[in-house]
Amino acid sequence: MSRSGEFLEVINLSKHFKGLRAVDDVTFSVGNGEFLGIIGPNGAGKTTLFNLITGFLKPTSGEIHFVGRDITGMKPHERVKLGIARTFQVTKPFKKLTVMENVIIAALIARKQGKIKEDEKNFAAEVLEKVGLLHRKDMAAENLPHGEVKKLEIARALATKPELLLLDEPFSGLTGEEVASLQEVIKSIHEDGITVILIEHVLKACMALSERIIVLNYGKIIADGTPEEVCMDKQVIEAYLGRRGLEFASG
Repeated sequence: MSRSGEFLEVINLSKHFKGLRAVDDVTFSVGNGEFLGIIGPNGAGKTTLFNLITGFLKPTSGEIHFVGRDITGMKPHERVKLGIARTFQVTKPFKKLTVMENVIIAALIARKQGKIKEDEKNFAAEVLEKVGLLHRKDMAAENLPHGEVKKLEIARALATKPELLLLDEPFSGLTGEEVASLQEVIKSIHEDGITVILIEHVLKACMALSERIIVLNYGKIIADGTPEEVCMDKQVIEAYLGRRGLEFASG
């Protein structure tokens, strides 16, 4: 579902940890402006794949291209400069700093790169309004409820002015109401033209947001298609439910 050619290309990418093939010869591309969901059972290699794309791990083999440029050997901060930002499963804001100060720190990176020209504080306020946290701007990050910490994590990534945003399980541990609120925030970010790749175990939210889904299992892609196509795929059903689940779903 590429809108403007190949934006991100992952080519025969592998990452081995001794005998474990966490990512095993994975190839896929993402179009500019696309919303891609990545799902799979625990241990399927999803976060390892994110760590490879963002430079936190070096691949055993394979390449990663971003906007036609080979970024395989680049460090994380170099990829941020190119327009790649991410969130983490375990959020680690600067707890003693305010919500606003947390975002300003990220905005300073964007300022240094020439991505923003306005005052960092004003820009940070715009980002906080985008994620629904402007009313919390003077609160210490450590006092935020869990659902709003997740929003702050996204705000810090947005403050670097990314073209590609990778979200690693943003709905983890949230209540149904918090999931719905964050889902609207992420939808709005994508509508602004940012390409999004989402790893998620909350399948209902992932399916609702994603235009396309890739399913990983044991480090390999076992399905790639629309949410509707993936839900009907026998390999996907078996990966999540086992053979008995497959027999039940088929029967």
